Amino acid sequence: MCTVHLDTANWIDLARHFVPRHSFHVFERAVAARRVLPVLSLAHLIEFAGIEDSAKRGEITRCLEYFDSIGDMRWIKQLYDVIRLEAAACFRGLVDDRWTPPDVCSGSFHSTLHDFERWQFDLETPRRIRDFVEAVRQDESFVEGFREDRRAYPAERRAIAKVRRSRRAIRFSEGELRAQIADYLPSIIQLPSGLSHRITEDTKAEFLMKADLDKCPAFRVDQAWHEGWNLDPSGASGSDIADCLHAPGLAYCDVAFADKRTVDALRKGRSPTIPRKNSEFSSWIETLGAG
Repeated sequence: MCTVHLDTANWIDLARHFVPRHSFHVFERAVAARRVLPVLSLAHLIEFAGIEDSAKRGEITRCLEYFDSIGDMRWIKQLYDVIRLEAAACFRGLVDDRWTPPDVCSGSFHSTLHDFERWQFDLETPRRIRDFVEAVRQDESFVEGFREDRRAYPAERRAIAKVRRSRRAIRFSEGELRAQIADYLPSIIQLPSGLSHRITEDTKAEFLMKADLDKCPAFRVDQAWHEGWNLDPSGASGSDIADCLHAPGLAYCDVAFADKRTVDALRKGRSPTIPRKNSEFSSWIETLGAG
């Protein structure tokens, strides 16, 4: 069984039959046989909702629903939710000396929504992917958070550059990265034993010294994305910024795809996981037929 995170462009290629017919059927058989488990996120659906052509949107959502019906599609939680889970899991590992990976996936896109996002719909949250995508198009406030990330990026980039100039360092240190993820710790953490552990200044200080960030892969990929683009003189464009929201899928899936600019940025940022380029999608599908 192989979990695979496809880029939005890959799903469009499948839905609009831009991949060879033979490749489509190879992928179809692999999903039906549960040899491949496609993993999507809310970020995918937001991007699909942004497609102006209603016929094209319909093709894509029907394609998603088809593969969901014949296979076992998984949905990964939103980026900052995953990082919070990673921070909490990392803290639990320090307290009881055991490592339990966070549960970041489920079988329904509804589980990736926050309560306040569900409440934004007047009626019950749409059950079908296509209905949800269309509902998002009608609710401007729903996508405002995603747009805000794009608007905030230039200021964030300038702030990072200012910090680095003041300390004459190009990259963040491990200690600085631990301080960043420590901000995602809740005030109280539930331990495997059932006991609750309150985060104090002393326990947070221990976290800052000992937290193993290699056990926080989505955080690592997200930071590498920012590092890569901050090391690039031109910086990320508006379309690039949305790609960082796919960090959980890139971090947790066995195989992942991304556009060339994202792949290059992750390499510059020394990401522990480098996705394949979208141009390799069709050739990768062919390897499924050989298996």
